[in-house]
Amino acid sequence: MRYGVAIPQSNEFATADSLRAMAHAIEDLGFDSIWVSDHIIVPSGSSYIPEFMDEPLAVLAFLAAETSHIELGTSVIILPYRDPVFTAKFLGTVDYISNGRLTAGVGAGWLAEEFSALGVPFEERGPRTDEAIRVLRNLWEEETSTFSGRWKEYANMRMFPKGAASRRGAIPILVGGNGRASIRRAGELGDGWHPMNLAPHDFARLAGDYRGRRVRALAGRQAG
Repeated sequence: MRYGVAIPQSNEFATADSLRAMAHAIEDLGFDSIWVSDHIIVPSGSSYIPEFMDEPLAVLAFLAAETSHIELGTSVIILPYRDPVFTAKFLGTVDYISNGRLTAGVGAGWLAEEFSALGVPFEERGPRTDEAIRVLRNLWEEETSTFSGRWKEYANMRMFPKGAASRRGAIPILVGGNGRASIRRAGELGDGWHPMNLAPHDFARLAGDYRGRRVRALAGRQAG
């Protein structure tokens, strides 16, 4: 069993001094990982999401510099409203400067008002997430990258760093979410599943669905 901490990054905890103290304490206490979460802009008066919240990629870079061995992760980066090439570059850099300590948790998002404010159609979040994961893999796994998708296209392009040179394989991608689309995406496109707030019986049921999809996806890759 491994234990991680979702570090507070909002309101009074959003200062550099607070983040530094928490990160050092979490690492010194022997936890395995620190995770940051993602929202950019939220409706006024929201009771669930804090209005004052540090940007997660900036926090990741800060944590990479302030810690020495604890693993770092996103829980989760909302891919469809972020440019996937920029995201690949930023996460690749964080993994590089942290010497291979990053896990990229990604998700499709759920807050329609946030998508509207960022100019991304909410109803496209699923296929945009699928394509963005493919872009991340393409840029992290290929020395020279070519990609042709619905929203992103490039040919014979190079992007470095792709992550730590000491890492075996690319930065691992965990797909967050409890819905059918998220589990399908995790099984087919991810390296793992990142569920949220599930009762034990619900987790057992959905984990079985994920495992089945993962086995079929791996079998398809081997056959190809």
